[in-house]
Amino acid sequence: MVNNVVGGIGRVSRGFGSVKRKVQNKVFGEDTPEMKESKLKAIDDNIREAEKVLEERQQEAKNFSEKANEDLERFNTQRDNDIREVLINYINLQIDVCKKGQITWQVMKESFSSL
Repeated sequence: MVNNVVGGIGRVSRGFGSVKRKVQNKVFGEDTPEMKESKLKAIDDNIREAEKVLEERQQEAKNFSEKANEDLERFNTQRDNDIREVLINYINLQIDVCKKGQITWQVMKESFSSL
C-alpha cells in the first residue's frame, strides 16, 4: 500500500507540471510557432554574436600575451646591458683608483728613499 501512495505522489507531481504549464499559457498566452521561431532565431543570433566576441577577445588576449613576452624579452636584454655597463664602469673606476694608489705609493717610496 505504501508503494501505491509513493507511486501516486509521483504521478501527481508530474501532472502538476502539466497543470502549471497550462495555467502559464492561459495567463501569459501561448507562443505561436512563428513567435517560437523568432525567439529561436534571436537566441541563435545572440549565440553567434557571443561566439564572435569570444573569438575577438581570445585574439586580443593572444596579441597582448605576445606583446607582453616581447616587452619582457626587451626588458631582460636591456637589464643585462645595463648591468654589464655598470660593471665595466666599476672595473674602470677600480683600475683608476689602483693606478692612483700605485702612484701615491711610488711618490712615498721615493720620498722615503731620499731621506
